[in-house]
Amino acid sequence: MDVDLEVLSNLIDRMAEGKLVKPTKDEETTCFQLIKDLDHVGGFVKGSVITKKYMRNEIWSLISFADAPSWFITFASHKIKVNAENNSGILGLRGTVYHGDNHFISRFISSNGTIWYHDGITTGRQYTEERNLCMTNSEYFIRCKEKDFTSVYP
Repeated sequence: MDVDLEVLSNLIDRMAEGKLVKPTKDEETTCFQLIKDLDHVGGFVKGSVITKKYMRNEIWSLISFADAPSWFITFASHKIKVNAENNSGILGLRGTVYHGDNHFISRFISSNGTIWYHDGITTGRQYTEERNLCMTNSEYFIRCKEKDFTSVYP
């Protein structure tokens, strides 16, 4: 693959300015293919930006499929170890979603580590403060108000 570095540099500059960039010439199409290939390889690197993007896309798909509210994703990150099917990893935890009786509820973690409970039916737009993350173990996140853990938003 022959990539024109001047064309690539020009594309990078335009993207850095926040412009929507679409390939209009064969040289630009080649550069976009290179970027796509690099993203594909980056998807296999643990902790890479692309891996996190793929994880977010999977979570969004699950949230959309389940018709869960999607406005809870803006809280600061906290680290939590997750074990699943003989695999474990560290995720940045922002919130958890629970399901039971055809109803979703959630917990959010604010930037100072406060855990907040939300149930649109019983609390409306209000959040109920539960506790601080530093006083919590992983068992706390398994169930919430008789509902089972459904997903985590890293």
